[in-house]
Amino acid sequence: MDLQKHSHWSKVQWIPFVTPPIKVIDIVVNVALYMPFGYWFIRWAGRKRSLLAVVSAASLSLATEWTQLYSHSRFPSLTDVTCNVVGAIVGVWIAQQFT
Repeated sequence: MDLQKHSHWSKVQWIPFVTPPIKVIDIVVNVALYMPFGYWFIRWAGRKRSLLAVVSAASLSLATEWTQLYSHSRFPSLTDVTCNVVGAIVGVWIAQQFT
């Protein structure tokens, strides 16, 4: 990643699933990448930690997108954050079904 010393707020895609570019493959990949996070969080911390798993996934995702503010070639996106959280929720749900 080409990190810079200045931010690029004009590149932020603020409205999930509305602000372009929206690619189906990006949505699928983001959901799929965070499913294991939610699954293993519950397996490690216990079934009653669902909210903590989702909040942790959201925090990690926001931190990842925040770093993209300082890149010329990346686009911070709330679509990505939303998909990541959905992936974690699906992972939590799967873990709860099988534990």
